[in-house]
Amino acid sequence: FIEIEYPPGSSSTNDSRMLRHPGREFGYLMSGALDITFGFETFRLEAHQAMSLDSSVPHLLTNSGDVPARGVWAVFHQGDSGIA
Repeated sequence: FIEIEYPPGSSSTNDSRMLRHPGREFGYLMSGALDITFGFETFRLEAHQAMSLDSSVPHLLTNSGDVPARGVWAVFHQGDSGIA
């Protein structure tokens, strides 16, 4: 698990390109909001909402709001047992 914070106007990459990698992502947003572009669709994740996505599909997280977005994320790669 990692705590994430996206300041206003920031995204999950420095150049706003979409990423993809093996595995699955799970996230819970504690405050703010994030726009999640997943493939060809964009969804809005608001505070106190959770999401899960297949991270092999191109995706990008963007804070288009005016307050920081803070959450807790977990990324599981294929082959992870889920036990640490």
